[in-house]
Amino acid sequence: MIEGSEVTLEIATVLTILSIAILLFITERIRMDLVALIVMVALTLTHLVTPSEALSGFSNSAVITVWAVLILSAGLSRTGVANVVGHQMLRLAGDSERRLLVIIMLAVGMLSAFMNNIGVAAMMMPVVIDIARRTGRPPSKLLIPLAFASLLGGMITQIGTPPNILISEAMREVGLEPFRMFDYTPTGVVVLLVGIAFMVLMGRFLLPTRDIAREARALDTNDLEEVYELNERLFQVKLPADSLLDGKTLAESRLGSALGLNVIAILRNGETQLAPHPGTALRSGDELLVGGRSDPLSELQGRNYLVLENDQAAIEKLVSEEVAIVEATLSPDSSLVAQTIIESDFRRRFSVNVLGICREGNPLLVNIQNVPLQRDDTILVQGFKDDLDKLALSSDIGSLTPVSNFEIVLSYHLNERLLSLKVPEESILVGETLAESRLGDAFGLEVLGITRNGKTFPMPNPEEPLFAEDLLVVEGHPEELRILRGLQELEFDPEARLDLSDYESDWIGVAEVVLSPHSSFAGRTLRELHFREKYGLSVLAIWRGGRPYR
Repeated sequence: MIEGSEVTLEIATVLTILSIAILLFITERIRMDLVALIVMVALTLTHLVTPSEALSGFSNSAVITVWAVLILSAGLSRTGVANVVGHQMLRLAGDSERRLLVIIMLAVGMLSAFMNNIGVAAMMMPVVIDIARRTGRPPSKLLIPLAFASLLGGMITQIGTPPNILISEAMREVGLEPFRMFDYTPTGVVVLLVGIAFMVLMGRFLLPTRDIAREARALDTNDLEEVYELNERLFQVKLPADSLLDGKTLAESRLGSALGLNVIAILRNGETQLAPHPGTALRSGDELLVGGRSDPLSELQGRNYLVLENDQAAIEKLVSEEVAIVEATLSPDSSLVAQTIIESDFRRRFSVNVLGICREGNPLLVNIQNVPLQRDDTILVQGFKDDLDKLALSSDIGSLTPVSNFEIVLSYHLNERLLSLKVPEESILVGETLAESRLGDAFGLEVLGITRNGKTFPMPNPEEPLFAEDLLVVEGHPEELRILRGLQELEFDPEARLDLSDYESDWIGVAEVVLSPHSSFAGRTLRELHFREKYGLSVLAIWRGGRPYR
């Protein structure tokens, strides 16, 4: 009775582990190889197998053979064998559907005899779809025979399918003579030929006639909106009449850097401009189709963000007993040469602020954070004296020289780029830290000091919270505040339903496309591919693992 209970418990445990493994395979939330290792560990921890038995699979010849076949499959796939085979198939088949079926199934069957079945199907699928497109046939009429041929071809050799390998290894372990490479061939070839004959003579009349590409093109735009749930991440904003953003480029508008919005299209005077370039100028009345979260824009609207108190803040507020401003030169072999301030991560590396760059006696006044440094540049930096002492010891720095306020104004024109901004009581910045405010990243306003209750604190910590009535000494330009107010004026209704048909025309539409299994896009981001610039297309959403990503 006790023995029977133990067996029942072991069976229940195995079935539970198996069920969990199948569930993980189906959901794909964990990689397949990791699931396999988890099963191995679970069987060992439940004492269903010994540790030595659990690890024996790594030295099992069957496992090594399957592994080698997978590597062979990947190698053949990447060398372009599929494309060569596809061209030859189309050349030999001509216009005959029967001949095309025979050639496809023979080619796939022979490849499956020496490659993994799934690998062959994945490798040949884009080739067969291309053949269907060229010959004007529904892909379903060719893809199903491809799938059958890959399965039947695996029966021809010992390495054609994993069960053949496992059976042969099992015979070896019990002392029987294992199957050899081509012991399966006579039967396997007959099965493949019978399968091809059936498909050519009868099976092709039973195949469904489905053209997935034509059906995708026939999908209504509203259907795509629902399937991809586009309304959750796509919405429309409009520039009002006399907008402060009129004439500004998309890059200058800071829609992306400040609000995290991606402008997908511009509707202007009834015409749609798709995938606009960052240098595209905005005009009052433009309607923008944007992707992203609407929350940042909603928070920004209707509330004062910052109020300009004085066009110029005093340079004296940038120094104290602990904080100084000095002029730095680069060493002859400095690694900072040809790098921008952002690329070199200057502030984090040296814990100082870069206030200006002087080149050949002339100050650089615009976008200094993104200007590559040159060997003879002098750099104006602000920092705590202890950090400046450490900076002086850096191999990237040649020398540090104290500089007077007069020299700062004369050589760097810093006074022209200093602003005093007040944080009003109703500002959404109240309670946020400097890092959370993203004033530097989003609006190009670098906070160099904070005046609170009559006392100025230069070089504030990024984690310093902001309070109502704080006065911020920032490096920037009044034009940046103009852009900020322009963003606050944007008109949009977060509850409005998006109508993509407004952005369609005889030349522009919304379509669903599928990547080839061998696409070079796999594993790369849209930004890395320069997708918009290269193809002039905007990606609205990506479907992966049964859900849309927007």
